[in-house]
Amino acid sequence: MAFIVEDGTGLTDSNSYVSVQEYRDYFANRGIDVLSETDAQIEGWLVQATDFIDLQYEYKGWQLLDTQALKFPRESYDEDYTVVSLGVPKAVKNATIEISKQVKTGVDVYIDEKVNLLSEKNKVSVIETDKTYKDTMKSSVDRFKQVNLLLNPYLLRPAGTQAQIPVITG
Repeated sequence: MAFIVEDGTGLTDSNSYVSVQEYRDYFANRGIDVLSETDAQIEGWLVQATDFIDLQYEYKGWQLLDTQALKFPRESYDEDYTVVSLGVPKAVKNATIEISKQVKTGVDVYIDEKVNLLSEKNKVSVIETDKTYKDTMKSSVDRFKQVNLLLNPYLLRPAGTQAQIPVITG
């Protein structure tokens, strides 16, 4: 499959939010040398990271086109309930690059936290929870804190929160 970067128009065949040059510029701006990485390597990492960004999160608004391959570009309402186009925000691009950094090092970004869960405490009254993981394993909220912070403005609900389920009592 060809490496095709979403250009903000809702391409039907795009598979990355970030170009190889954007990846290289991101790290160069931070003083990190990535010159030894080949374009093919970077493309693979970016495609995997884009997959993660699209599969792991639920975003506000709606896709620009029904036929587009990725979840961005999107449209949403602003605080005045005016429809605004989000395109592919820089924060989404940066989050994709940050995830690609994890993929590059061999980290399984899709790791099932429950497999590494040693213990879990729950308390119903005055809600309390405590989790302990093997090998310093942390929840994905902790593992991808920078990514979550970048994406939070675009998320349907903030990273690390559960969908609110109405509870009927009485």
